[in-house]
Amino acid sequence: MYNQTNETNETIVIITAGAGMALDSGLPDFRSSNGLWNKEEFTELSQPSSFSTYPEKVWGMYGYRLNMHKETVPHDGFKLLLDYVKDKDYFIFTSNVDGQFQKAGFDSEKITESHGNIHYLQCTGCSREIFNEYPLEIDVNVEMQASSYPLCEECGSVLRPNILMFNDYDFNRNRVHEQQGRMFQFIDKIRVKKIVIIEIGAGTDIPSIRSFSETMSQLPNSILYRINPSESEIPDDDGVSITLGALEGIKKVLNDLS
Repeated sequence: MYNQTNETNETIVIITAGAGMALDSGLPDFRSSNGLWNKEEFTELSQPSSFSTYPEKVWGMYGYRLNMHKETVPHDGFKLLLDYVKDKDYFIFTSNVDGQFQKAGFDSEKITESHGNIHYLQCTGCSREIFNEYPLEIDVNVEMQASSYPLCEECGSVLRPNILMFNDYDFNRNRVHEQQGRMFQFIDKIRVKKIVIIEIGAGTDIPSIRSFSETMSQLPNSILYRINPSESEIPDDDGVSITLGALEGIKKVLNDLS
C-alpha cells in the first residue's frame, strides 16, 4: 500500500494519458457526431491506403490536425505536472500523437508514444526511415482539401504521418520501439520505489493506456489515480477514481499528494 505521507524525492511518477488529456487545451473532437469528421469519414481517411487513393483529401484531414497541434498551447495541467516531476524520476506513456508533452517541456527521452507522433513522417512507397520535417506546412482549403502534400525525395511516393492508423500493416514502429526500450529500462529500476501513477483521459474504446496503468499499479508501494469525467472506475477500487476533466483532475491529484 502506498503511503502518501513524508513523500520524498525518491517517489517515482508514471503519467499515462489518452485523448482526454488534450481537450482542455482546446483541441476539438475530430470524429464525433459534432466533430469535423464523422466516425465513418474519420475511419475511412485514417487508413494507409487513402494516401494513394485520394491524397488531397486525406492530407486535408491530417494537415488540418497537424496545423492545429502546432498552434495549440498545452493547458495548465501540463505545467502543473511538469512542476511536480521536476525533482523526481518519471516516465510518460501516451496514445496521443499530438506531441503536446514535448511542447510543454517534458523530456522527450522520457516519453513513449504508443501510436506514434503526427510531426514525424514515413514513406508510403519505400523503406525510407522515419524523419521529422517540423515545422511541416500543409495548406488546407475550406473544403478540407490539401492544395499540396509532401512527397518522398527518394521514390516520389506520398509521405504519411508516422502514426498508427486503422488496418495499418505498414506503420514503422522503430521510433516507438526505441521509446519502449527506454521505458522498460525505467520500469526495471523502479520496482522497489514509491510509485505514483497518474492516468488522464484514457477511455475504454482503446484500453491499452488503462491496461498499462493497472499493470503498473500492481507493483509494490504504488497507487493509481484515474482521471476521467465518465469512465473513472478502477477494478476492485484499487486506486483513486476522479470523475473530472484533465485540468481539474490534475489539480485535485496534486493537491492530494501535497
